[in-house]
Amino acid sequence: HKRTELALRESEAKYRVVADNTYDWEFWYDPQGKHFLYVSPSCKQVSGHEAEEFLRDPSLLTRIIHPEDKELFARHRRDIEEAPHHSFLIFRIVHPDGSIRWIEHVCQPVRGADGAFRGTRGSNRDVTGRKQLELERERLVKDLQDALANVKKLEGLLPVCSNCKKIRDEGGAWSQMESFIRARTDAEFSHGICPECMELLYPEFSAKVRD
Repeated sequence: HKRTELALRESEAKYRVVADNTYDWEFWYDPQGKHFLYVSPSCKQVSGHEAEEFLRDPSLLTRIIHPEDKELFARHRRDIEEAPHHSFLIFRIVHPDGSIRWIEHVCQPVRGADGAFRGTRGSNRDVTGRKQLELERERLVKDLQDALANVKKLEGLLPVCSNCKKIRDEGGAWSQMESFIRARTDAEFSHGICPECMELLYPEFSAKVRD
C-alpha cells in the first residue's frame, strides 16, 4: 500500500512539473463547463490574471473576452461536447492593461474509459504578434488593390495623325496628345526638347551645348 501511494505521489509530482511549466495557458473544464479543474500558471503571461483567479471565478474567462467575440466563444463552448476530435478557434481578450490580445484556442472533449464525457481539455496561446502581421499584410494588399483599381489605362488602337500627332477620340474630334491622355488617365506632363529637335529647330543653341 505504501509503495502504491509513493508511486502515485511521484506520478503526480511529474505531472505537476510538466503541467505547471508549459508555455501556453493550459486548462481543464469540468463536464458542466462551469468550473476549472486545472489552470496552468502560464495563464498569467497570456491573460494578465493568476490561475487562482480563474479557479475561484470561472466566469472571469467570459468577462475578459472581447465583446465582439463573446457569442463566437459561447457557440464554440456549446458545440465542444459533440466534437469528435479537437476544436480550433481564434478570439480576442482584453488584457488588464487595456490592450487587445489575440488568442489561438484549441480544445477537445475528455472521455473516460466508459466513454462518458469528463470535461474539456484545452490550450490558449497568445498569437497577437502574428495576428498583427497578418492584419497589416491584409491592409497592404487592400491598399494595393484599391490603388490598382484607380489606375486608368489606355487600350486598343489609337488613331494618331501622322503629321501633327493629334489623336482622334470616340466622337471623331481631334485632340492634342497631352489633352487626350490627361483626360483618360492620371498622367501629367512636363515639357522639354530632345537633342534631335534641338538640332533641327535651334542649331545655334545645339552647337553651344555640344561645345
